[in-house]
Amino acid sequence: MDTALINGMNVYGEDGHSSQTGSRFETSVEEGTSYRFRLVNGAIDTHFKFSIDNHTMTVMAMDFVPIVPYETDILNIAMGQRYDVVVTANKASIASDFWIRAIPQSSCSENDSPNNVRGILHYGSSASLPTTTGHYYAADECVDESPHNLVPYISKDVSQDLISTDQAVTVSKNPQNLFRWFLNNSTFETEWTDPTILQVSKGVNSFAAADNLITLPNANEWVYLIIHANLPVPHPIHLHGHDFFVLAQSTETFDAATQSTAERCGAAAVEWVLGYGVLHG
Repeated sequence: MDTALINGMNVYGEDGHSSQTGSRFETSVEEGTSYRFRLVNGAIDTHFKFSIDNHTMTVMAMDFVPIVPYETDILNIAMGQRYDVVVTANKASIASDFWIRAIPQSSCSENDSPNNVRGILHYGSSASLPTTTGHYYAADECVDESPHNLVPYISKDVSQDLISTDQAVTVSKNPQNLFRWFLNNSTFETEWTDPTILQVSKGVNSFAAADNLITLPNANEWVYLIIHANLPVPHPIHLHGHDFFVLAQSTETFDAATQSTAERCGAAAVEWVLGYGVLHG
């Protein structure tokens, strides 16, 4: 990727250079007021660390699930993930203009402008370029927020599963040297003129391997999905149209004999490299 956007906006080229094109996202705040930001990572291939210089964020929801609020200076946000945060504008004594940063993590993302994906937070009517410095972080990494912080505000018990199914995730290249994702040795190909949901509505009950259907015996019952991804390419796992619990996530090899305790629940997107995830939905 050449660069990335914040709220659909960014520049290309360094500040002060005549060759710079585009414009940055800018927003203004008033001292002493708190603001809710809804953050969505709509990238196809970029894991970000999001921050606002000198400010602390109170994280209040993850993927539309209200959580017990916690504070952080930097938020890890993977592709497809959504966070709600509250920022209190109480730093006017430091500066009138602050950088908003979305920093691509090079360990799993390729971006030619990792230090120039920025917006601007202004106090009052100020319209200057910031001179502030970003928050320190120890490592370039592609990780979720700590599961210990992602605690649903309203707790729910995880029910006993009716069916457990193993899903192996792999990736390979097609003749055009492009990545193709495989789930259980099958890569999905849809018939645009006759999609799967339309076939179901017509009473079709026999599908090709490329349709990658997981058939359940009954509706309205719980299922465990154990998804292995032993490959160095990051990718979020999500399930359209459903809520689900994330029971476990690890970079280690899954062992059913030792993994039995639910680690967290309520989050709707998971990312891992070289490991597994256990979903309950």
